[in-house]
Amino acid sequence: MPPSYSQSQNEFRFPHNMKPEGLNNVYRFGRHILPVFQPYMINIQDVEPDGKCGFRSVAVGLVFDENHWAFIRQKLLQEFDFNAHLYKYVFNFYDPGSYDVLRDTINWQQIAPAPAEHWMFMPHTGLVIAQRFGVIVHLFSNRGAQTIFPLWISANSLVRHNAVSIVRLGVHFINVTLQGYYPMPMAKAFAKIVTNHLRLLGTRLLDWQHT
Repeated sequence: MPPSYSQSQNEFRFPHNMKPEGLNNVYRFGRHILPVFQPYMINIQDVEPDGKCGFRSVAVGLVFDENHWAFIRQKLLQEFDFNAHLYKYVFNFYDPGSYDVLRDTINWQQIAPAPAEHWMFMPHTGLVIAQRFGVIVHLFSNRGAQTIFPLWISANSLVRHNAVSIVRLGVHFINVTLQGYYPMPMAKAFAKIVTNHLRLLGTRLLDWQHT
């Protein structure tokens, strides 16, 4: 039998105004959420574990139904192809050949469960998500928490500082919603390396335009 509401509040630090479905998921996933973020988390939403859970979780974070996973994949592919020269430069510089691998993980539109080679690959895909949808991505896992920013969109150019927050539970992803002045996770080394390379590339493009 699940613990009572008061017991869950003693064991965890989630707020009292959590959505009912989120409160039910506290019993399942609460131990995977770092205590420092629990007071700011007003919802925890599970999605179907069919190999598309990462993209389903992103859809939920963008205020779509989780069944819009194919739309999310489609938009990310469009972003990849439209800015292919930039993404190839960044990802292949960091890890040769990773551009094609990463694009292939996104490229799956079939109704059948997605095989492992088409599962969402984080934090790499997070950079494309942040850029395409103009959001901040928070990724939580047993390795800690990190924030991923858009690659070449400044924070001041965003209409609102919307955030998509997902939790990686081994091979499964779920969506969480944070509110208030929560402590923002640090940007990890990978995102910083990629951002620095893009800034360098941007400087070179400006130099070429003025020659």
